[in-house]
Amino acid sequence: RISGNQNKIRILSHAYLCRMSRSLFLTLLIASVVAVARADYLDETPDRAQVIIRKRIAEEHLTIGEPFTVKIDLFNVGGSAAHDIKIADPGWEVHFFEKVLGNQVQKIDVLEPGANHTHSFTLIPKASGPIIPIPVTAVYRPKGDSEDTKIANSADPPPAYIRSKYEKIKMDALNAGSYATLGMLKTQGEWQAFLSFTAVVTILIVGNQMTLKAKAWHKQRLQNAAYESLFKED
Repeated sequence: RISGNQNKIRILSHAYLCRMSRSLFLTLLIASVVAVARADYLDETPDRAQVIIRKRIAEEHLTIGEPFTVKIDLFNVGGSAAHDIKIADPGWEVHFFEKVLGNQVQKIDVLEPGANHTHSFTLIPKASGPIIPIPVTAVYRPKGDSEDTKIANSADPPPAYIRSKYEKIKMDALNAGSYATLGMLKTQGEWQAFLSFTAVVTILIVGNQMTLKAKAWHKQRLQNAAYESLFKED
């Protein structure tokens, strides 16, 4: 039992370290991209702001009726402050999403060179199925002494999927089963194969037991018949 608990702890620790390593890798990658972009931009236009936008969904799994958070990260990689930044993310229709916290439109007065800012809002999905988030748009003034504006767009966010309540229950059950079996059974197909194998083995065991009982009953019947025949002769 102790050895089993130790294996579970090792598996959970390994999964946690892998998740932390991925998060650290993505953070370092983003920081490197921003640093390179800022260096290149400063060489070309050292007196203007340059805003880079990233849009992401905070949660890994989305479920109908449960809130999730959209985060919009802004990075000023230019050599001057960005002024009057207006963020707009209109790609969440009220027919399919309910807003519960924050706004899809936001204004930031100033974003200094080398600084970053994160804006977020929370929604509740009203329907299940795939969603394809659209890019975020930001309009800003790259120079404080000029009224000229510049438009920045985020890259296309990765598609997401909103699970139904049934799909969530099924996934939770699979996760619990994966934990109980130390990761040996993870998918629905693996569980179906395991249950099919278990059913076949059970049928064979039960069938064998019934066969043995039938043979024992038949043997006993023959013995009883022999005794009855012997008594009749006496």
